[in-house]
Amino acid sequence: MCFVLFNKVFAQVRISKDSLASVGLSIPIDSTKKKDSIQVKTKKDIQTTIKYNAQDSMKMDVRKKLVYMYRDATIDYGDISLKANTIDINWGNNLVNAKGTQDSLGKKLGEPEFKQGSETYTSNQIKYNFKTKKGLISGLVTKQGEGYIHGEHVMRKNNMMYIDHAHYTTCNLAHPHFYINASKLKLIPDKKIVAGPFNMVFADIKTPIGFFLGFFPVPKKNKSGIIFPTYGENANGFFLTRGGYYWAVSDHIGMQFTGDYFTKGNHGLQVSANYKKRYKYGGNASLEYFNFISQTALERTSNKNYRFTWNHSTENKGTSSLSANVAISSAGYNKVATFNVANRFSNDFRSSVSYRKTFKGTPFSLNVSLNQSQNVNTKLMTFSGLPDVNFVMNRIFPFKNLSKGTGKKWYEQMYKQFNLVYTMSARMTFSNGYNRVDSIGNITRIDSGLVLNSFNQIGYLIKGGEYFKIRDSLYANNEFNKGEKILLNGSQYGARHSIPLSTSIKVLKYFSLNPSFTLNEYWLPRSLEYKPSDTIRSVYQSETIDGFARAWGWSTGGTSLRTMIYGTYQFKKSKLMGIRHIMTPSITYSYSPDLTNPSYGGFQQIYKTNGEELLDKAGNPVRVSSFTAGNQFAPGGGRASSSIRFDLINTFEAKIRTQDTAKPTKKFPILDNLSFGSQYDLLADNFQLSNFVLNARTNIKDGRLLISFNSTFDPYAYQVNTKATADKYGNLEYQRTKDFAYDKGQGFFNMKDANITASTSLNPQTFKKAKTNSETNKTKSEQEKYVRANPDMYVDFNVPWSINLSYQMNLVGNYFLYRINQNFDRNSNITANSLNINGDISLTEKWKITYSTSYDLKRKLFPQLSMGIIRDLHCWAMSMNIVRFNNDYTFFFNINAKSSLLQDLKLTKRSPNLLNQAGF
Repeated sequence: MCFVLFNKVFAQVRISKDSLASVGLSIPIDSTKKKDSIQVKTKKDIQTTIKYNAQDSMKMDVRKKLVYMYRDATIDYGDISLKANTIDINWGNNLVNAKGTQDSLGKKLGEPEFKQGSETYTSNQIKYNFKTKKGLISGLVTKQGEGYIHGEHVMRKNNMMYIDHAHYTTCNLAHPHFYINASKLKLIPDKKIVAGPFNMVFADIKTPIGFFLGFFPVPKKNKSGIIFPTYGENANGFFLTRGGYYWAVSDHIGMQFTGDYFTKGNHGLQVSANYKKRYKYGGNASLEYFNFISQTALERTSNKNYRFTWNHSTENKGTSSLSANVAISSAGYNKVATFNVANRFSNDFRSSVSYRKTFKGTPFSLNVSLNQSQNVNTKLMTFSGLPDVNFVMNRIFPFKNLSKGTGKKWYEQMYKQFNLVYTMSARMTFSNGYNRVDSIGNITRIDSGLVLNSFNQIGYLIKGGEYFKIRDSLYANNEFNKGEKILLNGSQYGARHSIPLSTSIKVLKYFSLNPSFTLNEYWLPRSLEYKPSDTIRSVYQSETIDGFARAWGWSTGGTSLRTMIYGTYQFKKSKLMGIRHIMTPSITYSYSPDLTNPSYGGFQQIYKTNGEELLDKAGNPVRVSSFTAGNQFAPGGGRASSSIRFDLINTFEAKIRTQDTAKPTKKFPILDNLSFGSQYDLLADNFQLSNFVLNARTNIKDGRLLISFNSTFDPYAYQVNTKATADKYGNLEYQRTKDFAYDKGQGFFNMKDANITASTSLNPQTFKKAKTNSETNKTKSEQEKYVRANPDMYVDFNVPWSINLSYQMNLVGNYFLYRINQNFDRNSNITANSLNINGDISLTEKWKITYSTSYDLKRKLFPQLSMGIIRDLHCWAMSMNIVRFNNDYTFFFNINAKSSLLQDLKLTKRSPNLLNQAGF
């Protein structure tokens, strides 16, 4: 009996627990109106439903237990899915045979695709037995992790695959550029690949590189394993670097133990850990040690260096987050244990750990941070924020909803816009920077940090004070062998509260008045007390009083009045429709009282022994801070200030007619910003008017060319300093006078300095019309995301060439040449004049040259030059860079497989000169 169906057919085979020998069929009278349902009673051979369908037609032979499916046939059985152009089912012996076909031109159609779970296999022909779960595959192509397996004949048994004449590669092309050629290969899904014997093949050229047995892990989860080292030879002999063991602690944590060994004695150890919890947090930490052996004709020395790093970030978007960026290093580590050029010349390291918490439903937030800075040359370390606590109340408008009027009256606007912010900051800081004290008490500041080698020093570091730095511990009790006397400032800590108040009022219809007021409160754990003194020189600290101390202060914070003035000039019968000028003038008044007044608590009045006030030479009372110098939470001093600041900001833009019917007009900026401003001090005895600052910025052709200019002008006159001699170029030293420049015939102003910068980026896309459709934006977004994630791997071969140009020139006024030439050793108003160029050129679709240089127009030389060549090898990457800095040349060459799975498959060469200069 033969049953044939045409058109699209869906069918189900339901197989019971009985044997395949006894087959019961239940066929509907009109199967074209329903899905075919074949009830098969069997035992435990097949325990679920087999679903199948075909796009074109299906032919069923019930007596022979055969089903033939044509065109886009599919079978689903549990977690198994099979697709092919033609599929034959023999439910009598549980066999499935799937294969593709060819069209009249010989093109392959519907090649079999087998899926089980996350595994996918593509082949020329697949035979599979549902009962034994064995299969034979011809012409296999499957992806395992980041790798691809090609095989001629494959047997699948118990979820494992045995492949003859296998090719294993990370190249995703049908004909890969390179592969590992193995006569036999065994695949254990989600675990590993065992191959052997095998050899490497590049561009169909067989090489002798290989081994009799190879293991390639393809785990879904972290797995422990050996890390193969990088080997080579340099000035320190043959070396093996970064080899060791990877320990998969769990699915969330992985640790790496590696080491370096050089035959001439240098060696290093590294321990690193990576951790990640999806949607929660992630980070990494490392501790590195390197022992550098220095050999001379007279002695052999050992220099031990270390580095610790920790990076952590919170990934969730909850109410709290923790971030860390810690880098602590010994002075010589980067010079002997790294090839990174930027790191080799880096002397400063900064570390920070911060925690942020927002309180949901409230305007409050909390920030806690720890900060540390280190200079490896001077050994100066500063710890700030132990911890640094900031408690903030965001801006609130307490009277916003109280008004029942129209809201147009000035007093209604005032309390509707009235707002306040509260901030509390607390910090503890200390440093190992110290001062030298001579025998008569004179203090000299030292620019380097104290090297701590005892708990006693750590105690002074926290408390501060004077002590002797012993030169020889064998004679520590000998009074004549005491080292230099040093003074440590000790820790500084306290808290500051700040409450700024502000509002906004419309006045005279077109003006905006913005008054503000700031109240500050200072809390400190100790204060200073001074004895009476008859002379300023003998004013000294009497004692430190431990206990709560406070001070306070206030200021207006700046009350501004501003408006905007618009001016437009229109053109008739011209492509240029008009030019608009927007002026924003503003006047700001600021006032702060004399915070040295003892009534504010931050300063003390010094009295003579007879009870009179001690005065300085100018007749002003002598007042001294009640807190330790340098404490950032101690209130600042100074006379009362009352000043008026005036600014004028200008912007110019134009409108033109276009031939675009969708957008007949277009606006573009002429000047983004042209600002001019100064300040007048109402309480100053002289030099009341501050310097005028001019800033200008514009962009041309939609930002393709950016130009900026800023300059400082002094309104006062200058005259020759008769007490100073001319420099070697004949320039005289000038000093500022109390007279205005205009009154002395020097013009309205004297230019002090100026800076001009211009930059542009050019490539073929610059001259094409930008696309704005969503697909282009999506592609650009994806590219930017990849670049941020892989900054060192990304090279845009789609751009045939690019060039980035930037120009900078710094000028100084004539009256300031004396000071400038002492520093720059040039008889010119131009202190800096340089042109920077960088970019790349694609020689072919796969070859690209990169370049970077700068030309000093003042000294007429190239201080640095860098050139590189990059070859895109599809699944490989090759690059070489040559760098010249002054007269030193270095180069780097690297070729490696892009896949992280084959990260050890690489060749690296570095310039020996660089290694010698680095001390390697």
